[in-house]
Amino acid sequence: MNPKSILRSWPVVACFLFITKLSVFAQGTAFTYQGLFTQNGTAFSGTVEMQFTLWDAGTNGTQVAVSMPSSALVTVSNGLFTVPVDFGGAPFSGNDRWVQVDARTTLGPFTTLTPRQKVTATPYAIRAANFTGTVGSNQLAGAYTSPVTISNSANVFNGAFTGNGSGLSNLNATSIGGLSASNFWNIGGNAGTTAGVNFLGTTDNQPLELKANSQRVMRLTSAAITNFGPGYSVIYSNAPNVIAGAAVNGVAPGVYGASIGGGGLTAAYVDSGAGYVFAGAVSNYVASPFGTIAGGLANVIQTNASYATIGGGYGNTIQSNAIYAVISGGYLNTNRGGYGAAVGGGDQNTASGQMATVAGGNENTASGFISAIGGGQRNISAGEYATVGGGTLNIASNFYATVPGGNANAAVGHYSFAAGNRAKALHEGAFVWADSQSADFSSTAANEFAIRAAGGVRLSDTTPSISFGTTTRQMLDFYGLGFGVGVQTGTLYARSNTRFSWFKGGTHNDAENNPGTGGSVLMTLSSAGLTVNGTVVSASDRNAKENFEPLNPRDVLDKVATLPLSKWSYKQDSATRHLGPMAQDFYAAFGVGPDDKHIATVDADGVALAAIQGLNLKLEDKDAEIQELKKGLAELKALVGKLAGEQKGVAR
Repeated sequence: MNPKSILRSWPVVACFLFITKLSVFAQGTAFTYQGLFTQNGTAFSGTVEMQFTLWDAGTNGTQVAVSMPSSALVTVSNGLFTVPVDFGGAPFSGNDRWVQVDARTTLGPFTTLTPRQKVTATPYAIRAANFTGTVGSNQLAGAYTSPVTISNSANVFNGAFTGNGSGLSNLNATSIGGLSASNFWNIGGNAGTTAGVNFLGTTDNQPLELKANSQRVMRLTSAAITNFGPGYSVIYSNAPNVIAGAAVNGVAPGVYGASIGGGGLTAAYVDSGAGYVFAGAVSNYVASPFGTIAGGLANVIQTNASYATIGGGYGNTIQSNAIYAVISGGYLNTNRGGYGAAVGGGDQNTASGQMATVAGGNENTASGFISAIGGGQRNISAGEYATVGGGTLNIASNFYATVPGGNANAAVGHYSFAAGNRAKALHEGAFVWADSQSADFSSTAANEFAIRAAGGVRLSDTTPSISFGTTTRQMLDFYGLGFGVGVQTGTLYARSNTRFSWFKGGTHNDAENNPGTGGSVLMTLSSAGLTVNGTVVSASDRNAKENFEPLNPRDVLDKVATLPLSKWSYKQDSATRHLGPMAQDFYAAFGVGPDDKHIATVDADGVALAAIQGLNLKLEDKDAEIQELKKGLAELKALVGKLAGEQKGVAR
């Protein structure tokens, strides 16, 4: 059912007590609306939902406000109802206003009740809106929930004002509290000040603090030095501490000349997405004179670490007795008492040796005197003047030891050097370089130069020579001392346990006298003699020979007699002339030697000896024949003589 009309309404006049911003009762902006609600000419009883809006005209016009809340369930008894309405104070600026009521008794659209009811004033409201004259000393007492504006043509407000004055604006006082305006610092700056006379600060022994958004952002404290140290006759004073950043940043009692540039947290900070959780306040703190923290979080300079500096970062600590120490920044870096030691940055690095340096990286430790680590991870520089350039898990543990980088290298000896992968310079002056193989490679003697290079060692083409000095010795050791090259007085020697071999082509093979695939043995020298192209050319010991068979020297002589001989030159040496047979003819005639391309000297000598023997046999045969002829001739002479004698006797 929808309501049809409102017969009567009485808006309570107390609503205007605050529209003018001045009231003696300090009421709110709500007022009571009363009316008679009928339905089809009969007084209604029950619950009605009503909405109240404020308009600038009795009909049509513009809506200027809606009551808060925007709708209300109103109990109606025999047509009568009372409901509080609150449009706030702003719509009542002095112009006429009308209240419109919309209502419904069931679910469905609201029905606008007519006519709109005009809001009228009361005597108190009229007085407040047009107040002139003097207010008595007791007429502005009480609490005011809205601002009070006081304005007149003279722009003058005289007399005492009790209260905090937090709501005062446009204040242009020539003096406040007996002090002239020239004694106040203005936010727009001051003119006519005198340095040393005019200042912003405190005159008692209390810190000066600067705040922003009600939070302390800087604290200045004056600290006098009463004991600068032994041997000093001058007592210094006025070494102030400058503490910027969060209010939790601080300087230990009795500390002077300390500085904190900023940083710090005054409340817990949680970033679950990034995995960071800072529980509670996180401060920067200086406990040593002239210590400086430029910013960051949770950085600390402990006691007896004068002149120490932390540039920033998080959780960095300069521990006690680390005078002149520096941590530039990074995360959880530590200076453990190292005089003048420095950490450049990185994560969880430690400099504990005097004047030691860790430039960066992760979990590096420089504990030696003037030792250094350039970067990398989990490196240690423990020796005096020791250096690790970078890499991982490297150690330089003795004075002047050096590891330039790489992995798991150790320079243990004095003046040692280790580089590459798992190189161990264990001896004094050792230089060890190891390739990428995953195994330790260690020095074996002091002042040794050791290289592990599975891919070989190569010198550039422009390297003019390699010098081994002028001292006689075995200069190259190839396989222990049993194989090498050396120099004696007037002698260059090559040393071998068993034999020397000359190969043509092929590849390396560990088997003795094996030229490898595709290679051939050209010459071998051993205790058995010299073998050239497979033929022993120097050894003649019967015990070194086998497969004996007799030969006919006359046949060899006959073959030599028919062997073609000529003069010739080698193609590689055309200027030199030689005489002899061809290897093919020699091999065809005698069938000795490794092939028909070579004539071994032992075979040539053997053929020559056999031919000489054959010639000797021929000569012996000829000699025997001559002796027989001589014998026959003698016998013939004897016979002739005998015959001649017999003839002479007959003649007588």
